[in-house]
Amino acid sequence: MSENHSMTPQEKYDKENTQFVGMKLSKKNDADILEAINGKAKQTELKRLIRLGLGESAESSVGMTDYQFKFILSLIKVCVETMDKSEVIDLLDSFINEAK
Repeated sequence: MSENHSMTPQEKYDKENTQFVGMKLSKKNDADILEAINGKAKQTELKRLIRLGLGESAESSVGMTDYQFKFILSLIKVCVETMDKSEVIDLLDSFINEAK
């Protein structure tokens, strides 16, 4: 950039808040990826697929994502607040037995 060129607001924002990531895809080896994004907004679809993959890789040893685990804990919390102790224990036992 020359000394006389001041940054536009967009250039300043981009420099501070974004990072460019580019890639080349092979028509032969990456045909499945190219087919998946064909006819769609490529950046949006690639980000969606990456996030989907990240969610799958975030699965714990019990086969669920952190989000799913937190959701189940929230349901259990509601049950604990509305059930008596023996009902909660029975419910937890049934979860444990189904997981085996």
